[in-house]
Amino acid sequence: IRIFPENAQHARGVSYATVYSAPPGTQPLSLQSPAAVGEYHDEFELTQDGWKIRRREFFAVFVPPFVIK
Repeated sequence: IRIFPENAQHARGVSYATVYSAPPGTQPLSLQSPAAVGEYHDEFELTQDGWKIRRREFFAVFVPPFVIK
């Protein structure tokens, strides 16, 4: 996670995620290749209740071949 302050009430950040997927079953499940690897681009805002995510967007970096058209 990288956070970039913009001012006293706003910041933006980038988080990296590796997503795995498997059908329901008894654990431990067989490890499969990641379903996706990507980045969350977030905008944060300071509220009376603390820092909150104002906006979040996911950008896929790597996906399985059948997802690419």
